[in-house]
Amino acid sequence: MTQSSALSPDHRPIAAPADATPPASRVSTVLAGLTYATIAIIPFLYALQLELQTGILVLLILLQSGRIIASKIDSSLSLVFGLAFLFLYSFPSLSLVMFYDVNPLPIVAMFVIFSDLFQYLNDRFSPPWTKDRRLRNANESGGSYRILMWPIIWLLALSAFLGLVIRNEILQFGSFIVPYFLATCLLEEALKRNPPRSAVFTMIGLFFLAIIIYGYFYWSGGGRIVMAAYFLIPILVCVTYTDLGLKYWHIYTISPVIFFIAQVIRYGEIEDTGALFSGSASHHLELSQELLTNGAPSYGDSFTQFIEQFSLLFLNWVPRIWWEDKPIGVGTLSVDDWFGRTGYGEGFSISLGMFGEHIYLLGGWFVLGVIASTVTLLAIRQGLLRMFPNQVTQLTVFDVNLISFFWGGGGTFGTRFWFAIVPALACIWIVQRLFSGGPGLRR
Repeated sequence: MTQSSALSPDHRPIAAPADATPPASRVSTVLAGLTYATIAIIPFLYALQLELQTGILVLLILLQSGRIIASKIDSSLSLVFGLAFLFLYSFPSLSLVMFYDVNPLPIVAMFVIFSDLFQYLNDRFSPPWTKDRRLRNANESGGSYRILMWPIIWLLALSAFLGLVIRNEILQFGSFIVPYFLATCLLEEALKRNPPRSAVFTMIGLFFLAIIIYGYFYWSGGGRIVMAAYFLIPILVCVTYTDLGLKYWHIYTISPVIFFIAQVIRYGEIEDTGALFSGSASHHLELSQELLTNGAPSYGDSFTQFIEQFSLLFLNWVPRIWWEDKPIGVGTLSVDDWFGRTGYGEGFSISLGMFGEHIYLLGGWFVLGVIASTVTLLAIRQGLLRMFPNQVTQLTVFDVNLISFFWGGGGTFGTRFWFAIVPALACIWIVQRLFSGGPGLRR
């Protein structure tokens, strides 16, 4: 294959003057300052017992949403954090305040800080060619993207239909996930060949069609975050390489429709407006705020228990038949210890969220637990980046599973992420062997 080492003159972006600051950047900077000024007020509200929490929560959500809308969609990680704030923190928080008299203001503020810190540290330790789409696209693979279209179509057809002839549940999952990730890797190879936007949308549409067919035959309605991840991964790969024309205000505009579809799929009906933005989408916020206000009843402040739960970040996928002493996830333990098992099924568990889980385990020392988890997650992402520096598929798999961490904590992440990343890495290795001449990203 031939390789182009730079953008052609007709396609080079026109650089702005060195002293020019894009208007969107100035707006984002101002909004960031106002956001953190608002966060700085929060401790004084509680210390002085001022009844302004609802107004400050609304202001904080508006400012952070403004920051998100003013930013570009040009990286997988930033898009995931933007979606998580919208669907797991902003609308659910407002619903809790309006309909259930619960104000998770501190939890929302902590997520804003965590979001900015995680993205800053990730950028700080990432090689420069991973941060600029122009540097990435300056090393495009030669050849036509069209040669990859038929393999992508056939692989997605296998993902959608192969499970119909397989009765074993584990093999059914494999019959979907392996062709799906092979198709995703080929999608990335196609994107390196600079296809037109119409072709990119066609490929995304093929992925969506395969996922919808798979969901129709095999999905019961639970695990909405997992299904959303399947839809998101091809989009995240695409936005890393090309401008889809997608804006955050588009997502905010259609978000009520997305909430409606997600809630109907999960619960079958929506009783009122409060239920539209609540349910499992807001329960982690409600529990986290309860723990922050009143503390864990009896299970918290246990470093040993934290270490056990921390191990599930890596090993929750291991079957209990192989690991008899495997710790029980905090989502299950908290039902027994906090709510009581009476009235709940034996396997019933709850999602405490990333902050609620650490508060439940470490009490007032929860910040140290959040720091430990943050450093660990950053190390995993940096390791994936350096394992295959020419690819982004593995990074998108990590990024979408962060949503499971925000919502369900380390144990939920430890199950979903490893089941996805292992076949993804295998598929990347296979495709790289087939396209060893393609540069992808180069130092």
